[in-house]
Amino acid sequence: MPYPLAAIPDGCLAMNGQRFDKNRYPKLAQKYPEGTLPDLRGEFIRGWDNERGVDSERGLLSAQGDTIRNMTGFFNGSLHKHYSDGFTKGVPNKVYLDGVFGLNPNNHNIALSTVNITTVKDYADGINFDASRVVPTASENRPRNIAFHYICLAA
Repeated sequence: MPYPLAAIPDGCLAMNGQRFDKNRYPKLAQKYPEGTLPDLRGEFIRGWDNERGVDSERGLLSAQGDTIRNMTGFFNGSLHKHYSDGFTKGVPNKVYLDGVFGLNPNNHNIALSTVNITTVKDYADGINFDASRVVPTASENRPRNIAFHYICLAA
C-alpha cells in the first residue's frame, strides 16, 4: 500500500525486493511463495487489466518495459545552388517542416557537392529531429506522478 512517510511503521515491510522469512510471515508467504517481495522502488504500479481489454496480455505482478508515444513529422524542400557570380538558383532557405523536424542552425547551407569549383555548388539545409517539439521530454519516459513509499503488512 502507498505510505506517505520514509520510516516504515512497526508491523510492515518495505516493498523493496527484500527476502522475508516465510515461517515468520505465513500470510505474506501465501501471496509471495518465493519469499521475496516485489521491488517497487522507482516503479509505477498499474492496475491489473482483469479482462477489461486495455492491457489484456499482462498477468498479475508482471513487469512491463517503457514505451513512448509515436511522434511524426515531415519535411520537404529543395536543394539550391550557389554560383561563382554570386547568384543563387533554386529556392534557398525554403524548407517546410512539421512535427518533430526543425532546421538545424549549425547546418545551414551545407555544401553537398561541387560540379565545378568556379561555377556551381549544391547546398542543402540541415534538418534535426527533436521530440520536444511534439511531446514533453525528460531523461526518462514517465507519467505524471506523486512519490509514495510502498509497504505491506508483515503477517
